[in-house]
Amino acid sequence: MKKVLLALSFLVVFGLQAMLAQTKNITGTVTDAGDGAPIPGVSVFVKGTTVGTVTRPDGVYTLAVPSEATTLVFSFVGMKAQEIAIEGKATIDVVLQSDAVDVAEVVVTGYSTRKKDVIASAMSTITTEEMKDMVPSTTIDNMLQGKAAGVDATALNGKPGNTATVKIRGAVSLNTKGGDRAQPLYVIDGVFLSEEDLNALNPNDIESMSVLKDAAGASIYGSRGANGVVVITTKQGRKGQEARISLSSRYGVGNKIDDPYDMMNAAQKIEYEEALGEASYTPEEKERMLGFDHDWQDDILKQAIIQSHSVSATGGGTNSTYFVSVGYDKNSGIVEHLDGFERYSGRLNYTSQLREKLSVGSNMSLSYSESDEPRDRYNAQNPFYAMYGYNPYTPVYNHDSEGNLILDDNGNPTYNPTNSGLPILEALEKNPEQERYFRMIGSVYATYDIMDGLSFKTQYSGTYIRFQREYYVEPGSILDGYVGDKSAPGSKDDRGRDTFNYSWLNQLTYQKTIDKHNFDVMLLTEYSKGSWYSYRLSSKGYASADLTTQENGSEATRATTSREEYSMFSLAAAANYDWDGKYLASASIRRDGASRFGTDEKYGIFWSGSLAWNMAREDFMSSAEFLDDLKVRVSYGTLGNWNIPNYASQGYYQFGSYIGQSAGIIRPNVANPELTWEEQVSTNFGVESSLFNGRISAAVDYFINTRTDFLFENPLSWEGGSYTQYTNAGKMTTNGLEMELNGDIIRTKDLRWSMGLNMTFIDYEVNELNGQDQIVIDGDNVLKEGEEPFAFYLPRYAGVNPNNGNAQYLDKEGNITETYSSGNKVILSGKSPLANLYGGVRTSVSYKGIDLAADFSFKSGNYTYNQMAFDMLSDGEGITSNQRADALNYWKKPGDKNVLPKPMTNANQSSDRFLQDASYIRFRNLTVGYTLPVKLVQKIKLNKVRIYAQAQNLHTWTNFEGDPEVSVGSGESQLGATQNFIPGAFTLYSYPATRSFMFGIDINF
Repeated sequence: MKKVLLALSFLVVFGLQAMLAQTKNITGTVTDAGDGAPIPGVSVFVKGTTVGTVTRPDGVYTLAVPSEATTLVFSFVGMKAQEIAIEGKATIDVVLQSDAVDVAEVVVTGYSTRKKDVIASAMSTITTEEMKDMVPSTTIDNMLQGKAAGVDATALNGKPGNTATVKIRGAVSLNTKGGDRAQPLYVIDGVFLSEEDLNALNPNDIESMSVLKDAAGASIYGSRGANGVVVITTKQGRKGQEARISLSSRYGVGNKIDDPYDMMNAAQKIEYEEALGEASYTPEEKERMLGFDHDWQDDILKQAIIQSHSVSATGGGTNSTYFVSVGYDKNSGIVEHLDGFERYSGRLNYTSQLREKLSVGSNMSLSYSESDEPRDRYNAQNPFYAMYGYNPYTPVYNHDSEGNLILDDNGNPTYNPTNSGLPILEALEKNPEQERYFRMIGSVYATYDIMDGLSFKTQYSGTYIRFQREYYVEPGSILDGYVGDKSAPGSKDDRGRDTFNYSWLNQLTYQKTIDKHNFDVMLLTEYSKGSWYSYRLSSKGYASADLTTQENGSEATRATTSREEYSMFSLAAAANYDWDGKYLASASIRRDGASRFGTDEKYGIFWSGSLAWNMAREDFMSSAEFLDDLKVRVSYGTLGNWNIPNYASQGYYQFGSYIGQSAGIIRPNVANPELTWEEQVSTNFGVESSLFNGRISAAVDYFINTRTDFLFENPLSWEGGSYTQYTNAGKMTTNGLEMELNGDIIRTKDLRWSMGLNMTFIDYEVNELNGQDQIVIDGDNVLKEGEEPFAFYLPRYAGVNPNNGNAQYLDKEGNITETYSSGNKVILSGKSPLANLYGGVRTSVSYKGIDLAADFSFKSGNYTYNQMAFDMLSDGEGITSNQRADALNYWKKPGDKNVLPKPMTNANQSSDRFLQDASYIRFRNLTVGYTLPVKLVQKIKLNKVRIYAQAQNLHTWTNFEGDPEVSVGSGESQLGATQNFIPGAFTLYSYPATRSFMFGIDINF
């Protein structure tokens, strides 16, 4: 028996040794491609066997595999499974990709999501990965600058928190009233949002932006889509994923971009005044004045402190997902005594599979912002007007004859009234103005799968916005002495508005695949309603600068309220078809009924159709293995525009004064029952391709947009007791060519160098004005058949007569004259504020953990009237204010050339002398980052750490004498309900752009 046991023991030992000799250990780490985080619980097994294990919490695994094993399989819920050949390796690290279709492969279109390769419309998509290297901004529309073909984005001005003017394919409204900028429709997770409220969104929450540019993409939005559509999708969680925490923090400084000219210093200004005979100073006076020499920009401006912080968590269980974030942004701005812009934001996105066929979800965001407001007007209350106009020999504070500061009763220095009579630093301190916004934006939805391929979705979405503005003129302030009541000093103005908009969507979708035929059909109804309530309260007589609420005023001077509503009901259908991704077709139709239009024209029908052929899928192209896709597209359709006041078609009355007399009934708007939709017919031809497994991609589109029945506000006779009537009039054609090219120049394991270029060539022409010869807008711009819209309408400057120094002009016949006449205005063909070419260039390089990204934007063919140059090269007319240093280069003797006109000869007149080419190339952004090695950050229990430095607006190449990136010249002169606004028409003293330098860190754990 012992011999038997001994023999068995030898057999067991021998067997174990043999078994061990036939296995080997393989170890490694499994991480997430999205954020580099280790993934616990990943199944790792030998293909074709039951030999396997799972990764530990740190993503590490160890597995003894048979020697004959050839392949390991890695799988995890929500991730794409991978098979890796062993090939004698002892260490195999794996990066798992999300099982969701790559965001670069899918796009969110109108009311649906589709794979990019079966879309037959013109669109551009910007992903979260591309946005991380974009210009840091509190608003997402500013981040679009130079990023997509056909998209022209220009910041309103440099004020922190301000949005941008965005034009898709040259969308232009000939109605310039009320700040109508022909802006695109913004749709955030199915919620319609106005461009004014985009700064409620935290850019860190954005997953992707899809820009729908032609009728095939935008017509499903009907009357809202004529100016293009930007569909924004926020981040979502992932089923089966443990919580991932992300922290992003950025801190930096900003300063006003330097001017391309110098202002006069004290010595130069004194010389200028004396040379023109406007002053004669004694040596003692000069010495005293030179002792005060300073640059007012150093006193009025400061360095901005910029910071942005956000924390988010994303994950999901077996049947639910979530994404939650909070953010804080602060930009102190560059104006002394003002705190700039501050925002708090939060978001919660949630989905749940309640039953096998029933799922629900919600996307909710909150934000609260405060903004200190400098006056943006063309007078002494504007700090940017003041810093150029104040004389350099004028001190900030008053001094006595001995040079000592003059103090008030409280021992504080008293402000020098300056040449303007209103010291701006005192006004900024004692006349504060602040705006506050509270915004709720969200949607809730439920989807029920009725049967295989057929689903029903109902969604309720809405926005609630509370706006408040306070403006206080302290009692005893200098401005109060000008505009206040001496018997009741101090005044306060409060205004506010509550806005609530909602939409209810019901949608049926049917998707079916039969062999290689893929069908997608959608039917929907949508009801939208909006309402707002506003108030304005004013009072005077305040006993203390610290008592600022209305209840402390001794006398009310204003108390008004108003209310408005609108509604729209829509029916729509859309169908998409493709045969094996080779032959594509789509069509849509929508019928909108809106309360804004006349009783006879409340309904409009908008439709589109498109065809595409992906030649790369054809058998005869099979030999071109380098070609992924080669798609030819054509689309045609109609779109609408309904951007008019809510009661524009209706006649109504108000109580008020009539020609300065006692209160009576006035009629501000005359009814027009035939007022109907502005309509655009859009035609698009396009080609797009992808080569070398996505390494190179390109797209070229040619479009023709014809817009008719523009919505015009026509002024009517005041004596007739009426103000305006809205009518349909006019026709305009826009055509253009847009191109995009992106590619990886180098793509290896450790090194990647990518570049991208987009550019758009565009032409505009006004075709009809319903019998009117021309329409002049604010004197200097014109609408005329056969011309670009808003062509400049000015007398022509012909230089300086070298014999006598007089300014010369051209009369209407082109003859030179020294007599200025506004009657010699002519249309300057080819010169308008609209660019004929715009686009952007980007490049990025990454080597192991180091990354670098840079982007440029450019614009050409646009002209801007430089009113600032008019003021600061005033030929002596504005001598009481400071001038540019080159104002000294004026005519002094016969024969002088390349000089300014002889001063004090009435030469400073409005003409094309100051109409300047505003073309530019701007080095918009440079980012340098470093991602720490994974093994290093895991030692401190983190998944990924990236540090970076970022610079914005580094340099601008331009011949324009100032900042050429102009949208608003003067906000208080252009953006009011009754004011004209032509973006880029002129530059004044609006908030300037800044150059910023930031340092940031991104942490995932």
